Amino acid sequence: MSSLGEHPYDHFKDRRYAGIFWSTLVGMFVLLLVGFFLVAILYQLEMLKSFLMALPVVGFLWGVWLALKFRRFRRCRSGKCPRGPLSRDEMRVARSKLRNERTTIQPASPGPDTDLRY
Repeated sequence: MSSLGEHPYDHFKDRRYAGIFWSTLVGMFVLLLVGFFLVAILYQLEMLKSFLMALPVVGFLWGVWLALKFRRFRRCRSGKCPRGPLSRDEMRVARSKLRNERTTIQPASPGPDTDLRY
């Protein structure tokens, strides 16, 4: 079973890790700047205390949303992806295909016995 981070990592595997290092460094620097400006703006508007109190609620809601997305991803990956109801035309075409397949497909003969347990 492969992990989610395996495929993006394969691109950088034999390139001396410079791309991973610089993208991580730049990303952390950008996040630090965005955080600094966000705290400065909230401090100016005197909303810093309210923001800090709302942060756990926002984090919990984000976690629930992330868990639901992950569950849907796993379900779609296994082939049980929920889809909306079919239209009348789609139902008609599907029924006609099922009827046509029943008349043309012959039952398969059983294969050789491969159970070798004695």
